[in-house]
Amino acid sequence: MRKTTTALLAAAALLGTVATATCSAAAASTVTITSQPVRLGIGAQHSAFPSMMLNGGEVTLVWRQGSDHYTRRDGNIMLATSPDLGDTWSPAELIRTGGDHRDPSISQAKGRTWLTWFAGAPNPLGAFSQRDQFGATIRIDQTLPYAAMTAPIVQLPSGELGAVFYGRQAGEAYDTCWMAWSQDGKTWSRNRISNHLSAKLSTNEPYPVVDGNLTHVFYRWGTSGIGMRTSTGSGHSGWGAERQILSNATGRPTVIVTAGGTLVMVYRKLPSKAAWIAYSADHGQTWQDGGQLAAPPAGSPNGMTYAAMVETSPGQVLVVYGMETSSTSSTLYSARLTVA
Repeated sequence: MRKTTTALLAAAALLGTVATATCSAAAASTVTITSQPVRLGIGAQHSAFPSMMLNGGEVTLVWRQGSDHYTRRDGNIMLATSPDLGDTWSPAELIRTGGDHRDPSISQAKGRTWLTWFAGAPNPLGAFSQRDQFGATIRIDQTLPYAAMTAPIVQLPSGELGAVFYGRQAGEAYDTCWMAWSQDGKTWSRNRISNHLSAKLSTNEPYPVVDGNLTHVFYRWGTSGIGMRTSTGSGHSGWGAERQILSNATGRPTVIVTAGGTLVMVYRKLPSKAAWIAYSADHGQTWQDGGQLAAPPAGSPNGMTYAAMVETSPGQVLVVYGMETSSTSSTLYSARLTVA
C-alpha cells in the first residue's frame, strides 16, 4: 500500500480564486492504493474509455470497444454489471452499435439513468444522450459543426440536469468547453464556459463534479495540463477564474467527490502516460500528488485510456481504467483506493 501527501502545484492552484462558497473543507486527506490493479476479464479488442455508476449495491460499467483506438471508426458501447461492488462482472452486453460511438458515460440524475457519448468521424459529430435504458437520442450540443461529450450528466445544486461538452463554432480552430442545462433531458440550453481562442489554446474533454453547493468543471488545458473552473450558481452564475491546476498531465480528468469531501482525480501523467492520482481536501483550491496508479507497458502509444470511479462505501473507491498495449489493443483493469 502507498500513501502520499506531497503538495502538487499548490502555488499554481492559488493563482485563481474559487467563487465564495459555503462548503466546509475536508480534513487533511490521504489516498491509499489498497488493492493493486487486476485485469477485469471482460472486454475485447480495444476496450477503453470506461464510465461507472453505483445503484444500490450494483455497479454498472460502460466502455467503448472497437478494432483500434480510432482509425477504423467502428466503436460500440458495451455494458457489464457487478452485484458485489466490482469483485465479479457479468458478461459484456452490446448496447449501441453502428458507426463510431466514443467515450460513453453512464450516470443517475433526477431519478433517471443517462447514457452519453459522441459520434466519431473525421471530426467529432455531436454530443448525444439517452435516458432510461435507453430512450430517444437527444443531441445536447444542438448543431455545432464540431462537438464531443466525454462526461456524465449530473444533477446540479439547482435541481437541474447539467452536462458539459467541448466543440467549435464555424470558423474556429481550437476547442472550447460548454455547459448545458435541462429540466427533463429533452430540451437543453447551453453556454460556453471556457474560451482561450485568442491564446490558440484548446480546452476540451470537460468533466463535471457537484461538490455540495459548488459545481466544478475539470478539463484538458492545452496538450499538457489540467484546468478547473468552479461555479456557485450551478453554472449559470458565480464562476470563479479559470486556472491550470496540474502540469505534465493530459487525458480526460475523471474526478469524484467522496462522502468526506475529498476530490479524487485520475489522469494521464506525462511523459510516462501512466494512470496517476491527484486529490484535494479544500474543494480544489490546492492539489496533492497521489502518485502512480498503474504504469503503461513499454511501447504503449497512449498509455492509460481513461478511468472511471465510484465510491462503494464512505472512503472506499473502485477504479476501472483502460490501458493500451498497442493501437489495436486496450484492456480494462480495476483497483481500489482508500481515502482517509
